[in-house]
Amino acid sequence: MAFSVSAKVSEEERHLSEVTCLLLHQNKLYSGADDGKVKVWSLDLKLIKEINAHPVNIYSLAASDTALYSCSNDGTVKAWSLDTMEQTSTLIDNPNNEIMRLYFTDGRLYSGDDKGNVMVWENDNKIGQYEVGEEVWDILVDGNFLFTVRNLDVSIIEMKPGGKHYTFLQSINGRSPLQKAGSRFCFMDRDGKTIHVHEISKESNFKAVTSIQAHEMIVNTLCFVDTTVFSGGYDKVVKRWDILTQQCTATAELETVINTLAATHPGSVYVGGAFGYMAKIDLQ
Repeated sequence: MAFSVSAKVSEEERHLSEVTCLLLHQNKLYSGADDGKVKVWSLDLKLIKEINAHPVNIYSLAASDTALYSCSNDGTVKAWSLDTMEQTSTLIDNPNNEIMRLYFTDGRLYSGDDKGNVMVWENDNKIGQYEVGEEVWDILVDGNFLFTVRNLDVSIIEMKPGGKHYTFLQSINGRSPLQKAGSRFCFMDRDGKTIHVHEISKESNFKAVTSIQAHEMIVNTLCFVDTTVFSGGYDKVVKRWDILTQQCTATAELETVINTLAATHPGSVYVGGAFGYMAKIDLQ
């Protein structure tokens, strides 16, 4: 299938190092990178604003209606006003931990660190903490179900009221990235090349739905739009898949290792990669 690069960041405005995370929110694109900066872009990749968010690598971004959140291996989670991009608070400041992943849903922010702690925040106040036992490379939350993953297993727990206790439900062989697709969740096989799709259902014991032999090298990132999944990684290829048919519907070969993807429409996807590479890819 044909593809085209409809927008690309300029040499002058790009990040100085690896782009690690992208977030589409309120008709803007937010990027974080190993240079410690957060940049705000128009949808045609014109720079709107940049801030020196952290002194070192940014790992993840998340957003509410009014705030952008960033985390880093400097041990902090910071909140920024979406209107002004001024810092409004520091939720965590612990240089002994690396905060590896953020996830926002239903008015709550979830942060996961390298010590296996998942903290829950509401209105920037901590309301819970769950110890899941291993580094948190990715997080997914659906109702009371908390999914976490490193590089060997996806762990599923049911969070209990009070913000501390939980019931362990299941462990499934797999690795990050981890994504929600409607009533299903998706993650990579331990080899990093196969996408597994499972139901989000305690009644079905989180039954496997399908698997897709996706790439020849390790996949770094997945993103979903309805029943469409985009994947990309070390082979420098973006692929678009139809989850219902398990068919690859488009492929784009790029010039960089792909670290992160973001999309809101099945016809296009934003790509972040090595050496500050960022582009919007349109797929036929």
